[in-house]
Order: sequence, then structure tokens, then C-alpha cells
Amino acid sequence: MDQDSHCADILVVEDNQINRYLVTNYLHRCGYAYQIASNGQEAVEEYQAKKPSLVFMDIQMPVLDGLLATKEIRRLEESTGQRTPIIAVTARAQFDDEFLCLEAGMNDYVSKPMKMESLRDMLDKWLPARAAAR
Repeated sequence: MDQDSHCADILVVEDNQINRYLVTNYLHRCGYAYQIASNGQEAVEEYQAKKPSLVFMDIQMPVLDGLLATKEIRRLEESTGQRTPIIAVTARAQFDDEFLCLEAGMNDYVSKPMKMESLRDMLDKWLPARAAAR
């Protein structure tokens, strides 16, 4: 689902419809364009097709989990020199889980249920030019 917008494009990778709605509703209200993928394989395909500015990546998903999808995106980036920020989004909030996400190539980590303040903080941190324009 593409949204018309002239600003940063975000890929939301989430298999849970309610969580997807919460994140995309907030992004829409803030004027961000976004695409949705409901599993890791779709995420890799969307990444290749759209080259988003930022990715919110769920960890536990069908077909291909978020860790493996991130590793595949990082492999694809090797040839371009580009490195898109990937933010892990997970209900698992143990130190080891954060370590696994960072080790897979993710840039940051947010716990579910994601609060809108946490989402805004991640957007401001990883898309600073967009945050400054608000």
C-alpha cells in the first residue's frame, strides 16, 4: 500500500494487522509515505523494489523472520554501499534479543507494544533531516 507523500518512505514489516494499523496510522498522520510487508520475504522484495529510507522490522514472522530478512537486506546493500536504517520491533525484550537484532545488522530496537513516543523517537533519530523539517 503506497501512500502519496513527498517525504521519507518507510517500510513497515509486520504480520499482525493491529500492530500494522497502529504504526501506519501514526506515520500517515505525520505525513510519512510507507509500504507494508507482512513477512520477511515480502520485506526483502519491497526493499529491492522501493529502497525505503527506513525499515521497521518485526522479528517473529512467517515465511522469513526479521533477523534473516535483515541479513538478506544487508547482503544486498554490500554492492551499493548504501545502508538503510532497520529498526527491530519485537515483543521479546531481553538483553539477548537486542544483541541478536544488532548482530543481524539492525540499527536499533523498539519493544512492543510500540508507544507512539517510541516511534517518534526512532523517526527523529534515524531520519534527522525529516525531523528538522517538522
